[in-house]
Amino acid sequence: MIASITQISKNLGMIVAFSLAGFVSVKIAFAVVCWGIGHDSFEAIAGMVASIGLGGWIGIEAYLSFTSWRSHKKVPEFDTGR
Repeated sequence: MIASITQISKNLGMIVAFSLAGFVSVKIAFAVVCWGIGHDSFEAIAGMVASIGLGGWIGIEAYLSFTSWRSHKKVPEFDTGR
């Protein structure tokens, strides 16, 4: 029970870290565009909501890709089963 809680919290921590990185990268991309063309308050609110949504999506996708990549690295390429 404790091991599963530890594993779940570790997985959630990785998802949060990837989501935060995704949020920051989307926010920087939107900030560069906004500095270039300017925007009003409605576009600022939409940009914040989009950054949160896209950041979460990027975090979950990055976590799934990372765990898939790690699971493939542990298995030998030519496993004979002996």
